[in-house]
Amino acid sequence: MATLQLGADGEVISEDYETPVGDPNAPPRYTDEQLAAALPHTSSVGSEEQASLDRMQAHEKQLIERANAVSGFDENKQPKYVEGAIERARLLRAAKGIRESLVLQLEISKRTIAARYLDDQAKAAALQATADTHTALEKRANEIVNERLANEMADLMQKRNVGGINRR
Repeated sequence: MATLQLGADGEVISEDYETPVGDPNAPPRYTDEQLAAALPHTSSVGSEEQASLDRMQAHEKQLIERANAVSGFDENKQPKYVEGAIERARLLRAAKGIRESLVLQLEISKRTIAARYLDDQAKAAALQATADTHTALEKRANEIVNERLANEMADLMQKRNVGGINRR
């Protein structure tokens, strides 16, 4: 990802254009089917995606409450809104936009959480494979050590009884 670090006066302190941002033409890491299959095994509780969705919902609620804030009622018992008609329409449009984007954000969040789960499963499998390899290597090393010890014992025994003379 390209980054710029700016100083207090706005001067550029450092620039980094070398770190790749990502190739939009690259194939996705996981298929839709893999992500859908992984989703039931995940939990979004406490995730940054859940926090983002919660913030969006809170912002939508705040916009609707602000648009519908009533300062009183007129003689026909019609509400007198705090905001004018134009500002109310703007607030309600913004709330509607957030509501519509929540659907897309939820879908993105599900995919992100499922992909993270699959990444964690792949890491766990790789760690298990590494542990299995280490266990096999350790077992073979112990076999080699035991073989060498047995050979050394046999050599020692043979040296003690070099001429085949049995001592009684």
